[in-house]
Amino acid sequence: MNQRLQNHAPMATPRHRIAGVAVDAGLAIVTLGIGFFIWSMIVWNQGQTPGKSLLKLRVLDAESRTSVNWGRMLIRQSLIPGAINIFWYLPDLIISTTGNYASTLLEKVCLILCIVISLIIWIIDFVWLFINDNRRLVDYWANTIVVNEAN
Repeated sequence: MNQRLQNHAPMATPRHRIAGVAVDAGLAIVTLGIGFFIWSMIVWNQGQTPGKSLLKLRVLDAESRTSVNWGRMLIRQSLIPGAINIFWYLPDLIISTTGNYASTLLEKVCLILCIVISLIIWIIDFVWLFINDNRRLVDYWANTIVVNEAN
């Protein structure tokens, strides 16, 4: 895609972005994750996921408005969500160190708190999409935008 068209592509609407996530989830289920993973590794270099590719959405650098590369998509699609989900992994860490599941009140509170914190972050990330330039928190952290190239 040429530089001029990327600069003039409109921002993807929340509806388009949610549809992209739904298509990604469907493809991951249908291909048992294997085909989705392989397809992702190919299209990440073009600033897309398989769902974004089918819906003609593209991830661009927020400042230069050029497609992000494979490494930037790795950060945006894997490392940032992995960091957000660290609260889901903490209960497993607690269980593995204590040898049992929530034997004390403190451990039970910690488990519940970890899950609540993770859910709150994901809810804020989702709501943020609707209130600020059609960008999620992940977009701000990765300094990216998502555009709709279908027009």
